[in-house]
Parts: sequence; C-alpha cells; structure tokens
Amino acid sequence: MSMCGFATVNDLARANSTSTTQAAAELQELHGLATKLSRHIAGMHRTALAAIEQHGRCGHPLGLTEELAILAWAAKRSAQSVMTEPDEVVTGRPQKRVAQMRTDIAADSYSRITGREPAGKHFARFLADIFKILGEKASVAGQIKALEKRLAK
Repeated sequence: MSMCGFATVNDLARANSTSTTQAAAELQELHGLATKLSRHIAGMHRTALAAIEQHGRCGHPLGLTEELAILAWAAKRSAQSVMTEPDEVVTGRPQKRVAQMRTDIAADSYSRITGREPAGKHFARFLADIFKILGEKASVAGQIKALEKRLAK
C-alpha cells in the first residue's frame, strides 16, 4: 500500500509477473472494455445518470467517461510498449506483501499521529507492537529497512 493509503500493483492478488504477450493481451482487453464502458455511459439517458449522481460517491458519471477514455488510451499505448520490452526475470525470495502492507499502513499512521517520520526506536517499538497484535511473524528490522528503501525511491 502506498503512503497515501492507495493500493499499489504489488498489493494485488495477481501481482505476479507474466510474459509480455500475456500482459499485452490483458492491456488490449482493458482498452476494449474501458472504451465500451465509456461509450455506454455517454449514451445513457438523463434519468439514469441523475440516479447514479444522487446515490453514488463519484460525482457526475459523465466525468467518468473522460477518465475511462484516458485509461483506454493508456492501456493501448502500454500494450504496444510492453511488447518491445524483454520478459522480466524474477529472482530471489518472494516478498512478504502482507507484512509490507502492514508496515506501510503503520508508517502512515505513525506519521499522522506523531507528526514525525517513521524511523528510529519509537517507530520500531510501535511497529513491533502492531506486529505482535496481528500475529505477524516478519522481522520488524527487516520491514523497517525495506520501508526506508521504498521511501527513498
């Protein structure tokens, strides 16, 4: 999870790597679906759009058509570019994604509560307490080191 509270690609269940051919196929499918949904929303009647606007939390649904068009364009461009990249070879131990997500959330909470950066012995104690409560077996020191690397990027 990013420091802003949004999920990142690595938080997704299917975030494992795949071939460039498979990735391109997924991006092509996304392009088609986003385009189709954008056109569907643009063609809806006022009564249906007003009902969505009244009960939804996303504002006016026609604003979504622009976002979907941008997503469709990005998917199409990405599908073209991913085919020119070599397949990624993943090596090493698998990352502890749940521990990483818990560390990121704890770091964000620590910063909000204390107004300080998530570092030092106070943050380590804070994270250790959270890991203990959640039954997390990952190393606190290792997760802090990995967090520092992610924040340095």
